Amino acid sequence: MISWPVARATFRERGRSGLALALAAMLAVSSLRSPPGQAFQGFGQALLILFTLLLGAGLLADEIESGHAQLVLLRPLTRADWYGGRFAGAALVLLGGLVLAFACSAGWSLAHGNFSASELLVLPVAFLWSAAWLSVVVAVGAAARGWTNAGLVVVAGIGWAMLMGLTRLASPELGALMVTAGKYLGPQQPLPISQLEPIAYDLLWLFGAWLAGVLLLNRRELARRRT
Repeated sequence: MISWPVARATFRERGRSGLALALAAMLAVSSLRSPPGQAFQGFGQALLILFTLLLGAGLLADEIESGHAQLVLLRPLTRADWYGGRFAGAALVLLGGLVLAFACSAGWSLAHGNFSASELLVLPVAFLWSAAWLSVVVAVGAAARGWTNAGLVVVAGIGWAMLMGLTRLASPELGALMVTAGKYLGPQQPLPISQLEPIAYDLLWLFGAWLAGVLLLNRRELARRRT
């Protein structure tokens, strides 16, 4: 369910974005003095989230609202193939940024003689987590307009955090339950790698959000209507 010509076009489109290139460079620089196991935590994690949101923002809506998607879908191409191609192209740009940051981090560790072979697992695990979030953002974009898909995800996250804080002030026990429940309301950060549960959960979010996005797109009216 991936159109690779669409994926290549999306990769070129998103990969040439000045802001995307700037965030990828910042992620790489922030990883220079960190071992791979810590490169995508703290400030590095925040940059990775911004990078993911940027790549997913308006990924579908830009093509739909410009009318380009309608032209592409005149070919023998299903909506699921087109959706998969758009997602895969953005995911490849995301992977490229992660590879660059990981190379900087691993190079710094090798230069200081403290690189461990087990840290090679950090790259695929970090990519899985960020790709799962990208899948969520793109799935929201199957129903949202413009770049509001990324905004909705951010607002939902901030709203839940505020609700948890208020609940903890009113009832520490209920607040603790909400904190636990909050871990399951989106992909889980699997770093540092200590158990397989977050990895399996991120796989579920990756493919579950993909399926939901395709279903939403199939219900969306793509024809441009004159007002």
